[in-house]
Amino acid sequence: MEDPFDPVVSVDDKVLKVRTGYHNRRNYYIVPWMLMLSIMATYFTVESWPNFPSLAEDAHESMARIQEYRRTGYKPFYDIDEVEA
Repeated sequence: MEDPFDPVVSVDDKVLKVRTGYHNRRNYYIVPWMLMLSIMATYFTVESWPNFPSLAEDAHESMARIQEYRRTGYKPFYDIDEVEA
């Protein structure tokens, strides 16, 4: 049997497959949403990983600042010893 024309997709001895406009609408609406959500999920997953070098640098800066405060006798508006405890 020859290849059928659109909207008939395939013809067999027992099965006739018909393609409707739903399939075209699915491609126009669902596929872009799937792509967008996949890209956003990938972006948020990558951005959610902690930046360990930056966290270590911040910790070293905080410790240096605390040591400087203790060395100079500067008393900030909060008590460093209470913050550490």
